[in-house]
Amino acid sequence: MAVGAGVLGWTVVYDPVPTVMGYKQMADYVADRVPADARVLFSGYRDGNFAVDLRMREDRRDIWTIRADKLLLRVAIERRRGVGEADYSQAQIAALIRTLGIDLVVAQDGFWADLTEMHRLADVLAGPDFTPVAHFTIGGTMGRTDKSFTIYRPNYPVEQKTRTLEFDMPIFGDRIGGQLR
Repeated sequence: MAVGAGVLGWTVVYDPVPTVMGYKQMADYVADRVPADARVLFSGYRDGNFAVDLRMREDRRDIWTIRADKLLLRVAIERRRGVGEADYSQAQIAALIRTLGIDLVVAQDGFWADLTEMHRLADVLAGPDFTPVAHFTIGGTMGRTDKSFTIYRPNYPVEQKTRTLEFDMPIFGDRIGGQLR
């Protein structure tokens, strides 16, 4: 029993539970500022953290999160297993964001900027069609590459459009799709 108590004490003091902080604040910011049935484009490493924190808002189950990496890249589970790029131009990426009716873009600063598609997305967000409206720093005890995020709002009137959205899913060699409201 003493050994167990010692291991527990050592773990609590020297090996704390891994945490990542900042995603809940981003999700709350987004949920408090988008219209009903909003569409949010997320570009970053921990999309699951953001999506779960957004879903925890019982009052805002109407918000759709669309992952930029699924739109612009073909990633087989993780980047080190290979990445294919959609080969969109900067103008095509801007048009895709507009066509999808994206209300806000949540973008990790410098996320995979060495890839052409992600660099073009960053250029679109830095252009005249978008304005940065918030900045968040990510903290916690885990080693991370996601240190900060910027949230962008389109400078044009967003028109919600119903459309089918499809993604390449290299993990099982097919496409998956569905209808956006």
